Amino acid sequence: MSKHRRLHGGLTTLALAVATVASAADAVRRYRGNAFDLKTGVFLYSENHEEHYENGKHAYSIVRYRGPDETLICRKAITFRTNRTAPNFRIDDLRDGYLEAATVAGRMLRLWTRPTRRRDLRYKQVKMPPRAVIDGGFDYFIRDNWDALVDNGKTLSFRFVAANKLDHYGFSVWKTGTVTVSDIRCARFKLTVSSRLLRLFVDPILVSYDLERRRLMEYRGMSNINDAKGKSHRTRIVFTYPWTQRPQPATPTAN
Repeated sequence: MSKHRRLHGGLTTLALAVATVASAADAVRRYRGNAFDLKTGVFLYSENHEEHYENGKHAYSIVRYRGPDETLICRKAITFRTNRTAPNFRIDDLRDGYLEAATVAGRMLRLWTRPTRRRDLRYKQVKMPPRAVIDGGFDYFIRDNWDALVDNGKTLSFRFVAANKLDHYGFSVWKTGTVTVSDIRCARFKLTVSSRLLRLFVDPILVSYDLERRRLMEYRGMSNINDAKGKSHRTRIVFTYPWTQRPQPATPTAN
C-alpha cells in the first residue's frame, strides 16, 4: 500500500469515526461561541458545538463554523474516547480547502496539514511528547488541573500540538486573577509559549472560566479560523450555554 493511500485512509477513518450518527441512547449538549475581531469588535463567525456523550462520558464533538450570514464555512470533528487532553481531530475549511488533523497512535503522533485544496497534503509522524495537549483537549487540561491552577496558584507547563506546523511547542499557563464575563464571575488564565524567541511572534492567549461550573466563557487570542487572506483571525470569542447541567437526548441535525 502506498504512503499517500495510508495517509488518506487514516484521515477517512478519523472522519467516519467521529461523524457517526448518535443513537437514541446517546446524549448531546449544544452551545455556541460568537467570535469578534479583537481590535474592532466586528462579528466574524460563530462556533456551533455539539458534544456527544456515550455512557455519560464525552465521546466526540462536531463543531460547525458559520459566517455572519450563517453560511457554513468550516467543520471540525474531534474525538475524546481514548484521551481527553490529547484527542484526535480534523478541521476542514470549506472555502479554500484548508485542512489540519492529528491522530494519536500509541506512542506516536500523526499530523497532517494542507494550506489550500490546490496544495499537496503534508504529513509528519513524531513521538508523542509528555503532557501533550491537542486542540480542544486544552479545555480538559484546565478542568483536570483546576485545583492546582485556581486554589494553589501554580504555573503548569505542557506541549501544545500545532498540526498546521507539523510540530509541538512548550507552553505555560497560570491564573492571572478574576473577571466578569456575561455577568458571571470567572477565573482568567494566561497562556504563553515557553520559547523566548517565539514569544516575540506569538501573542499570549487569555481564557476565562466560570468559577462555579468550570466552563469556558471567553477566549482572547489567535483563532484556528482564517480570514480571506488565509491568516488566522485575532479574536474575542464569547460562549453561551443554553443547556442545563444534565445532557439532553440527541436529535438528528442537518449538516
